[in-house]
Amino acid sequence: MALNFVKATGQYVTIGATAALQNVAASTITCWIKATSFGPDGNRNKIISVSTNAASTRFSIAWDSAAKGIGALGKALDGDALFQWNSNYALNNAQWYHVAVRCTFTTGIYSLYVDGVNVANSAAQGWTKGNTSNTISAACLIGGNVAGNGEFFDGIIDDLRVYNIGLTTEQIMTMFVSKGIDNITSGLYHQWRMNEGYEGLAAAGAARIKDNVGNLNGTPGNNPVYIGSPLKLRK
Repeated sequence: MALNFVKATGQYVTIGATAALQNVAASTITCWIKATSFGPDGNRNKIISVSTNAASTRFSIAWDSAAKGIGALGKALDGDALFQWNSNYALNNAQWYHVAVRCTFTTGIYSLYVDGVNVANSAAQGWTKGNTSNTISAACLIGGNVAGNGEFFDGIIDDLRVYNIGLTTEQIMTMFVSKGIDNITSGLYHQWRMNEGYEGLAAAGAARIKDNVGNLNGTPGNNPVYIGSPLKLRK
């Protein structure tokens, strides 16, 4: 199973505070997506957004509907300005992709992988280089902007993971090829498999979306619906 998010009705999953990005040199976020639409509305349609110790984003990945490409936003220290990167690597609607974005906070570089292949890398971003602040992220949101600005994703998300290390190219390719039954567990801090329900069931209720690693379960907003997925995820 996976979760289908409808942008028009503002569907999302809210997650509580996490230490996943506390005092780390790098992080990697991975997921499978199948978009219903990619804008155009000028927004960054968030797949996942992880905050700093306040409402600002620490690390998020999104479809930038203005610039037409997968991108990321982030910063290392709580007090830094937020830096946005767009890869200009466009994806198609109605097609499954495995997407991974590695953020190396110590160098300021984002790296985008699509279906296991490194397709784009950013220039060094302008935040203060080094490990992230030694603070807990206040919140995390799947399918929208943790800062409360909407920016909802329109499509399906499955097997969403947050790592507190920078995964290698080989690890990311293994993840893509294995379609959900890999053993890439080093540094794995959260994993939401989205397989709690059956096809057509509206996800509802507190802590409905199970975190299979970190026990940080998510609460759906506005009832995203479970839908079939090609992944071979373990229950």
